Amino acid sequence: MSNLFDAVRRSVTARQAAEAYALAVDRHGKALCPWHDDRRPSLSFDPRTGRCKCFACGAGGSAIDLTACLLGCSPLEAAQRLNADFGIGADDTGARPEVLPTGETPAQHRARVKAEANRQYAALCDRLHAAEEVLARFTPETAEHSHEFLRALQALADAQDGLEQFNT
Repeated sequence: MSNLFDAVRRSVTARQAAEAYALAVDRHGKALCPWHDDRRPSLSFDPRTGRCKCFACGAGGSAIDLTACLLGCSPLEAAQRLNADFGIGADDTGARPEVLPTGETPAQHRARVKAEANRQYAALCDRLHAAEEVLARFTPETAEHSHEFLRALQALADAQDGLEQFNT
């Protein structure tokens, strides 16, 4: 069992796991922490150790710890999933899996994860443009006491925060 954990820790960094399971890492190497309700990226990735750490809540760990949190599973299940998804081959037979437990090949899995990230990015762009269109209708005089203006302003800020996660 420890061979599985050791092989996964040697083969996969926390950042690789984050990106494989659709946790957006920004251009500064930070992401929203999955261990707490994070509004600003506070999860950092250390390229030297391959681990992650949240500077807001203190949580962090290896690719296995992060995957267990992201997928809501046990560390053993996370290690098995990483082993399969990254084709590490750290099982009893030493054979590299060609098909994941989901029935996908590793390439299909990566393509599906990337397509989902693209859909999320497009949805955020749509929200940003919709908020900008609403805000463009207001003047300083009409915006002063408008709830619609305030909602659009908040939607704009939320969309900008979300899009910043995709800037790498």
